[in-house]
Amino acid sequence: MNVLPVPDDSWVILRPLGLPSGCVGTLFLMGMPGYHRADGSPKEAYGCLQKHGVDFLVNLVGISEMEERGAAYAEDWKAGRVPVDEALHFPLNDYAAPADARSFARLSHRMVARLKRGGSVAVHCANGMGRTGLLAVAVLMAMGVDRDEARASVRRAGSGVESQAQQEFLAGLEPMLRDGGCSAEVFA
Repeated sequence: MNVLPVPDDSWVILRPLGLPSGCVGTLFLMGMPGYHRADGSPKEAYGCLQKHGVDFLVNLVGISEMEERGAAYAEDWKAGRVPVDEALHFPLNDYAAPADARSFARLSHRMVARLKRGGSVAVHCANGMGRTGLLAVAVLMAMGVDRDEARASVRRAGSGVESQAQQEFLAGLEPMLRDGGCSAEVFA
């Protein structure tokens, strides 16, 4: 696994996840922009996204949760003002497993395709821990990394699966990630 250091204080906001050798992109794990700031401003996180060339952002937080935890970011999200080329919303409830495994596998494959083309991808939930960790593990598994190794790698990056439901979901998702049936080629 490649480990990419973030060369400045951005690591507080963006945590790079080591990817398998040969993958030329970068995957960052993060909390929701502005959530842990006293003023609620997402601007510092936006600066980090831009500085590290993040071109694809996956948001796992539902709209009502975004509004509760970060009104400024919620407004920017709804207005399309988040400074990335593409932002995708895939809301998940905290500690829960996704209801649609096939769509989650497709999202994982879509992220893999971007990373293999050299893209810079970031994923966040509220704290950047459980839901973010769940998707990061799925992405590594879609790249051929063993589930236990993927979980350990994501844990080292500061995130991780947080519930039994999420653990069981990953076990059931594994065949979809490996069989190519949810190939991201349609997203290329």
